[in-house]
Amino acid sequence: MSLAITQLIASYEQAGMSAEQIAQADGLELAAVKAILFARSAKYRADVGRPGPANAASDTKALDLTDEDEDLANRVFRQLAESADNDSVRLKAAMRIKDERKKRLDPRVGFGNVINNTTIITLNEHFAKAAAALASKVLPSTNNQQVTDI
Repeated sequence: MSLAITQLIASYEQAGMSAEQIAQADGLELAAVKAILFARSAKYRADVGRPGPANAASDTKALDLTDEDEDLANRVFRQLAESADNDSVRLKAAMRIKDERKKRLDPRVGFGNVINNTTIITLNEHFAKAAAALASKVLPSTNNQQVTDI
């Protein structure tokens, strides 16, 4: 974990700063700060009332299927992959089995990997670009056209 992320988490957990205050103080995008806090701070996840990445036993137990349910789902996918009439259905079932086995479909694992493999600076740059692109589409243009009220 980088020093910037450690400082960000300490600001939230120990100094009691809000995500908005941290973003403003450090000159970061609010969404980037919230993403880091969500991935790395159990206190933040508890405060927002959301389970997060698989960091605690309580997080994984609440979201996982029972063994019987998982076995049933795997049997259905395997049956579809082996005997579906439509090739696209067979392909999708086979891909689902493979993705499940590699844990590609588990959002707790995927989100944690995104945050672990990125720095706050990179994440902030991506969120800033996204906000700028969205702002140009949402905000009215600043050209000098007059609106006539009828």
